[in-house]
Formats: sequence, C-alpha cells, structure tokens
Amino acid sequence: MTAACTLSFFYKARFIDIKAMNNIYFHSLSTPLRASLYHLTLAFIHLQCYGGFSGSNYACTVADGAQVLLKCTNDQPRGDVESQVAALLFLKRAKAPTCFPRSLANGSSGEAASDYVSMRQGNSPSIVLDFLEGSPADKVMVGGDLAVQERVVNGAGAALAGLHAVPMPDEAEITAAGLRDAGGPGRYPGKDSGAACFVGLQEQFKVDFAADDSVVKGHPFTTLHAEQVPALAAAMQVDVPRGLIHGDPFLDNLLAKDSGEVVGWVDWEDVAVGPLMFDVGCSLIGCCYRSAEGEDNQLDLDRLKWFLNGYISVRPLSAEEKAVVVPFMRLTLLCNATWRFRNFNIMHPEVEEAKDAYKELADRIVALKDEALVLQIETIVASL
Repeated sequence: MTAACTLSFFYKARFIDIKAMNNIYFHSLSTPLRASLYHLTLAFIHLQCYGGFSGSNYACTVADGAQVLLKCTNDQPRGDVESQVAALLFLKRAKAPTCFPRSLANGSSGEAASDYVSMRQGNSPSIVLDFLEGSPADKVMVGGDLAVQERVVNGAGAALAGLHAVPMPDEAEITAAGLRDAGGPGRYPGKDSGAACFVGLQEQFKVDFAADDSVVKGHPFTTLHAEQVPALAAAMQVDVPRGLIHGDPFLDNLLAKDSGEVVGWVDWEDVAVGPLMFDVGCSLIGCCYRSAEGEDNQLDLDRLKWFLNGYISVRPLSAEEKAVVVPFMRLTLLCNATWRFRNFNIMHPEVEEAKDAYKELADRIVALKDEALVLQIETIVASL
C-alpha cells in the first residue's frame, strides 16, 4: 500500500522534454510499454506530479492535446496492479467519478485488466490513466481558509459515499475481475490478507514483533500494537454492509481545486471489497485531524461533522454502522501506523526521514482511549 500520508520529501516537480527522457526515465521502460505509449501517441511528459513511496506519477500530453497520467509503480506485483485496473473498470461501468485506465494493447477491446498493464525493466508494472485536474487535498487544506477547508472535507465525505453507493459486485464479478477481498463479517481476515492496509496480517505481525530480536522487540509501538489487535479483529466481525472500498482514503489521495471543490479520489493501490466502514473510519482519521506542520495532531470535531454530513448527504449510515465509527477509526489507525512502522523501521530503515512517521497515528490511537473524546464523537454520530 502507499504511505497513508504521502511524506513531503517524496514530492517532486520536474519538467521533462520527451527528447531528454532517455537520460532521465524513458530508458527504464520496457520495449512493449514504450510501444504502447507511442500507440497512445505520447507527445511529451511534462511534469512529475504527486506520488508516494510505492511509485511515481507523470502528467503526459498526447498528440491531440489531451493529458493522461503515466503511473509507474515500484516493484508492485503485476497481479496487484491488475486488481486495481479491474476495480477501476468496474467503477467505470458503474459511472463512478474517478480517473480510468487506458488500454495499452493496440487493437484490444480493453475488456481484460492485463490489456492495461505493461512492465518496466526490472518487472515494475505501469499503467496509463485519464488525467484529473486538481491538487492533493491536503495541500489545498493548508492553503485555504476555513470555508475552503469545510468544502474539501464535506466534499471528501460525499465523494466517498458516492463510491460506496456503487452496487456491491456479486461473487462471480469479484472472482472474474480479480478484485481483492478485505474480509468482513463471517469472513475475517478475508481471502486476500494483504488487502485494505494489512487488516488480515495484524495478528501475524503481533507474533512476528514478539519474536523479533532486532529493533522492534520491546519497542513501545509493538506493545501498543499487541494491545489493539483483539479489538481490530472484533470490529471486522461486525455485521455491516460490504462493498467496493478505496482502502486508503486520506486527503493526499483526494484531488481538489483551490476553491475546495472536490475532483475525485485517486491512487487505488489498496482497493478491495470489504466493510464500507473501513473506508469511513480511514477517512475520518485521514481527513479530520489537524496534522499539517505546526498543528497539534488533534481530532477536529468540526471537520468530523463536515465529513459525516457530506457522507450522509449521499448515503445514510445505518444504526449498526453508527455504532462502530470509533472502533473502525481505531482499526484503521492501527493498520496505517503498523504499515509505517514496519515499512520504515524494518523493511526500509535506510529511509531515516520516515522512521518516526508512525508516531502521529500511534498518538491518535492513545488519544482515542479518552472516554470524554469518544463520547463527543458518539454524540455527533448519534445526531446524524
């Protein structure tokens, strides 16, 4: 999955002329992908834009003047990328607003997810998507006044509910499209234990952390993690509706205009079929905290109201869903904090700048133990 917050030191902006690409990036593309891009009549790549640890995105202009997005992953399995494509094609058929993939197979009907994926040298998959005009919503929030912030957060809720309003694919569609299953009532941890931010791997991580003799053994985070895992498993067993979920709906995976108008959700690396409340909880922890530089990392209850009011304007929450808002906030905090901790303290300790990235989420887990704060959240949810 991508980092839940795309850390600032991964952001780049570089203008690139197609003639110079052989020395910068284009040489790393496989011959089939280069041919595919020429099939799309790629004129030039002019901007490396928003991206994260898992890959890079390039805004490209094709010969007719239209823009597309070349999305190049860093060593993701091809099957995972094809699963993303399958989900986006399902959303396209449902007319849900987001960026859709373009076929890279000349003369193809574009019905198979494999037609949309090509491999760079080194076996890293790449896809080409429609280009959406907008900026990462977390950046818009920082630069905007209170009215802009309300518009962004309210629009984020409405956009997520729009995704959740798409009818649940049936089992045959899930299997045929290769959509990942993140689990849910009666099926935790799901058919794909890696889907939706490692939900199905948390219990194994608990065992692994306890047995690890390296830096993680006795680490404060592993103690907090072990305490929270049983509640995570319990939340995933609650009988709430399932459907297509984004899996990582933080503000940096949402595009918005400077006015605060939301354009749509992007970056679908964690898309899966699972409990809709996973996305709701994840968006609340990813959109409603004061987390910009210099802010206090506290839950902003006004933002929580804005988000939930936007969500229920499109899709009402059932009584059962309202009852598990806080448990799913805790669940998604744990999943995302664990990803950051494991990725930057165990898998990639060389990325020194991100070693403590888990801490802001771990602090939020601790804060959600405060009964007074939980009561405030539950009172707001009950009033919807």
